[in-house]
Amino acid sequence: MNQNDKIIINEYRNNLIMLKVNTTKVNMSIKSIDDIKIYEEECKLNLNKLETLSKDHKLYEKDYDDFRVSMGKFAIGLRKFHKLKISDKEKLRLTKVFLDFNESFEDLMQRNIIKDAYIWK
Repeated sequence: MNQNDKIIINEYRNNLIMLKVNTTKVNMSIKSIDDIKIYEEECKLNLNKLETLSKDHKLYEKDYDDFRVSMGKFAIGLRKFHKLKISDKEKLRLTKVFLDFNESFEDLMQRNIIKDAYIWK
């Protein structure tokens, strides 16, 4: 994992702290790869919800919070790789999925900003 990937993962984890989510509780709840996969699925569902919502509405910061929280939990899971018995192949897959979610989210936010610019012209 390169340095930029680590920075992105840490930003999502830090966002949990800013949103006053109990990161210790999340950390303790991750005991296996299955727990990480639950957060992966939660991210996928929240991203799909945002995509659907953005088709008809302008999104605001509060609309993004559920996705950011699920990504923060997923990030905590990624940071526990060294403590869990996970194959290198699975570590790479999960990291790629996480970064793909992040890229899709950033694209969605950018489209929303552009949508806002057109509204105000």
